[in-house]
Amino acid sequence: MTSDAKEINAPKPLGTIGLSFVKFVGIVVVYVLVGRWGRAVDFVSEDTRVFFPQAGIGLAALLVYGLRYWPAVAVGSTLNLFLTREPFTFATLTAAWTSGNLLKHILTTDPAAYALIPYVTAGNTLSALAAAYILQRVVRFDLSFGNLNDVLRYLLYAVMLAPLISAAFAVARFLELLPQAKELWTDLFFRRWLGHAVSNLVVAPAFITWSRLPQRKWTRAQIAELGALLLGLAGLGIFVFTRTSPVGSLNYPVSYAPFPLILWAALRFGPRGASTAALLIAWIVVYGSSQGAGPFMREQGVATNIVLIQIYLMVIAGTGLIVASAATERERAMQNIRRSQEELRRLAEKVEEAREVERAHLARELHDELAQLLAAIRIGVTRVAKMNADHPEALAQCHEISTIAQQAVDSLRSIARNLRPGILDDLGIIEAIRWQLSEFEKRYGITTVFEPPKQLACEPDRQQRTALFRILQESLTNIAKHAHASTVVVKFETRGNFFVMEVLDNGVGIDVENLDRAEGLGIVGMRERAAALGGTCEVANAADVGLPRSGTMLRVNLPIDRALVKTDPSL
Repeated sequence: MTSDAKEINAPKPLGTIGLSFVKFVGIVVVYVLVGRWGRAVDFVSEDTRVFFPQAGIGLAALLVYGLRYWPAVAVGSTLNLFLTREPFTFATLTAAWTSGNLLKHILTTDPAAYALIPYVTAGNTLSALAAAYILQRVVRFDLSFGNLNDVLRYLLYAVMLAPLISAAFAVARFLELLPQAKELWTDLFFRRWLGHAVSNLVVAPAFITWSRLPQRKWTRAQIAELGALLLGLAGLGIFVFTRTSPVGSLNYPVSYAPFPLILWAALRFGPRGASTAALLIAWIVVYGSSQGAGPFMREQGVATNIVLIQIYLMVIAGTGLIVASAATERERAMQNIRRSQEELRRLAEKVEEAREVERAHLARELHDELAQLLAAIRIGVTRVAKMNADHPEALAQCHEISTIAQQAVDSLRSIARNLRPGILDDLGIIEAIRWQLSEFEKRYGITTVFEPPKQLACEPDRQQRTALFRILQESLTNIAKHAHASTVVVKFETRGNFFVMEVLDNGVGIDVENLDRAEGLGIVGMRERAAALGGTCEVANAADVGLPRSGTMLRVNLPIDRALVKTDPSL
């Protein structure tokens, strides 16, 4: 015998068997108790009821604990039918026990009930088993109801189709016992089907969603909000659907007064909140209506009133689940976007760091290698010039070559400084900005004004210094090429928890509406640099931001403490 076969045939631990037994008994007990509560609010008969809540319990049990617990559903259904419809009290049970008539007291004496038990039990069990099997094994249903497609599948298979099985078994046996009722089979079938459909839609989702703890721990504010929501919903339900209601005699549209709170629960607490709110309202509606109160108790007749209640509960519960699943999907999509943004930000940060490392390496190579070689050439040419002092033409050529070599050295050093200015690392961002403006003014003849902070709370870190300096370089290049400006003003300061750099010119301004499509301005690159460090880069016409001047304003905001940076909360 192989090791795999030994594992399959190995006896289960006693703890596992004991836990399964506890679950089995728990399902049976809850099924029976909920079934008796449903009977307690009967309107006319076993088939003329708003819903059969034990059906929802059976479906929830199979979805949560597994298909192997179907015998618990069968036992619960059988016991529920065996027991008398009369309510049990401690006094009556004690009296029956002492008299030795306990079984006679708790079991039904209705012969029709005994005749229906095998069929109703089979229908209830197969209905729950078929729905659970399709949802679990075929469509891979997610018990969190966090996906709109899953909710729609649940509505189709568990609410619309599965109840047809229980209705078919029960009605078929009922018509065998009462052949004279065959003309009413459509009404009987519809009532039975709709009652089980309401149960699967109102009862089961609440138990399913609460079978698993929330993934994130709720805050005190959320718990308080949920408590206020349920209290408000209960109060509004009592106000509308019970005998104490001053509006209970009004027309049934008043019954939709709790609808905004259902949507609140769906949007704020997802499927768990929506299903709980729907179950609470269902309990109040059924209880009030069983007492003859509420807007549904009109003159059309009991059967019509029950259908109105059933449709109402299905609309409330179904809408709540659909809205909750859509909201959950949106929240999950937003979380994925925020996660992607954070990953993109980290990637951009690493890319920018790699670029700066490569720039620094290239600057060193240019300065230490090429510049030195050109300097050596210049020295060599100078020696040659001294050796040919008696040859004017050769001397002139040597001076020309020496001059070109010196220009090449100066150009290489300028390129090296622009690639990675040492002043940025040695003296900080303030001196780097001052140096860059000086170089810009020398090159383009545009007047520059620098307004440094009176006191800088702290120095930006290396990556922030680099981003600020590169954005300044790009903006100055744009001004030189496109702005036709005569003056540039650069401000750098700290505002709150941000480093803020502003670059203003008195040029012709910019087309803000087509800014993202503008070519050659480097706006996207500047924004990406700032976003990579959790900041922002804004470009606007000076007049649009309240400045009494023409031209363009660029503002960069970088958080001082990047450990506190979060992605855009509006997403």
